Amino acid sequence: MAKGVLILIDNGFEDTEALYPYYRMQEAGLRVAVAGSPHGEYKGKHGCPLRADKSARAITVSNYSAVI
Repeated sequence: MAKGVLILIDNGFEDTEALYPYYRMQEAGLRVAVAGSPHGEYKGKHGCPLRADKSARAITVSNYSAVI
């Protein structure tokens, strides 16, 4: 099974730099995880919300092929 992709976010993230790869990686069939510190909902610079389903401290980097 292919490893997934991890997207790290915080409040004020650049919306297109997180959302575009988030949806494109999913469309390509990859597992996408979003992490923040702590987990929860974050707002982008232009107001787009994105939910971090994991805390940055709970991530094992070796479980992912790429980090955005």
